[in-house]
Amino acid sequence: MLDIGAVIGAGFETARSKPKALAIWFGVYLILTVAVGLPMMSIMQNDFAAMGTGADAFASGNFAAAMMQIYGLYLMQLIVMLVLSAAIYRAVLRPQESAAGYLRLGMDELRLLGLSILFGIAWVILLVGISIVIALVAGVGAVGMGLGSNGSAGPGVLAIVLSIVLGLGSLVLMAFLGVRFALAFPLTVYRRRIMIGEAWRLSRGNFWAMLAAFIVVFIINIVVMVLVNAIGGAGYMASLLRGMSNPEQLSAASQARMEMLSHFSFFMILTWILSAVAGLLWLVLNCCGLANAARQLLGDTQEDIEAVWG
Repeated sequence: MLDIGAVIGAGFETARSKPKALAIWFGVYLILTVAVGLPMMSIMQNDFAAMGTGADAFASGNFAAAMMQIYGLYLMQLIVMLVLSAAIYRAVLRPQESAAGYLRLGMDELRLLGLSILFGIAWVILLVGISIVIALVAGVGAVGMGLGSNGSAGPGVLAIVLSIVLGLGSLVLMAFLGVRFALAFPLTVYRRRIMIGEAWRLSRGNFWAMLAAFIVVFIINIVVMVLVNAIGGAGYMASLLRGMSNPEQLSAASQARMEMLSHFSFFMILTWILSAVAGLLWLVLNCCGLANAARQLLGDTQEDIEAVWG
C-alpha cells in the first residue's frame, strides 16, 4: 500500500538529510537561470531598441538568429533539467553515489532523454488522434442535428455537447496515462535501462493514491510560485490591479515590467534567485516523490537499495 504522506514529504526529507547535495543542485539551477536570463535580456533589449526606432522587431534580420539562440537555450535547459532530475532520483534510489551531489552525465541521463522523447512522440500522436476523433464526432453530430432552415446554420447543440464531453474525457485519459506511466522515469534510473512496462505494472491499483499525492505536491508548488511572484512582482501586480479598467495603464505597466526585466539590476538578480528557488523546489518535490513511490512499490527498503548498489 502506497504511503501518500511519504511521497509528499520525500522532497523535504531529501532536502533535510542531504543539504550539501541540495546546495549543489541550487547552484546548478541558479547558473542555468542566469545562463538563460542573460541572453534573453539581450534579445529583449534589441526588441525595445527596434520598437524605439519604429521598426518591426519581427521583420528584422536578427529575428531568425534570435530564435535560433532561444532554441539553443531551451535545449541547454532540457539537458540540465535531465541531469538534475537524474541526480535527484539517484539521491533517493542510490544514496551511496553521493559524489558531486549525485550529478552525472552518462547513460542514465541519456536513457532519461530517450524516454522523454518516446513519451513526447506518444503524447503528440495521442493528441492528434483525440483531435481527429473530436472533429469527426462533432461533424457527425452537426449532420445529425441537421442544418438550419436556410441551410447555413452551424453545428447543433448535440455536436457542441459531444465535443465538450470528449474534450473532458481526453483530459481524464491523459491524466490517467500520465500517472500510470510516471514511475518510468525513476525506474529507468533505478534499473539502468528504460522501464515502461514495469511502471504500468507497479502503478496498477495505486492510481488514486499516486494521483492524490501528485495533486498535493502540485498545490504546494503553486503556492510557492504565487509567493515568489508576490515577492518579485508585487509592484507589477499592484499596477495591474490599478489599471484593470484602463487598457492604456495596463499596457504601460506591462511595458515597464518588460523594460525592467531587460536590464541588469538588483531586481533582476532577485528574480533569478527566486526563480531558481521555486524551480528547484518543483523539481525536488516531484522527482523525490516519484522516486519514493517507486521505492515503496518495489518493496525495497533503504537497506535493500544500498545492498544492491553498494
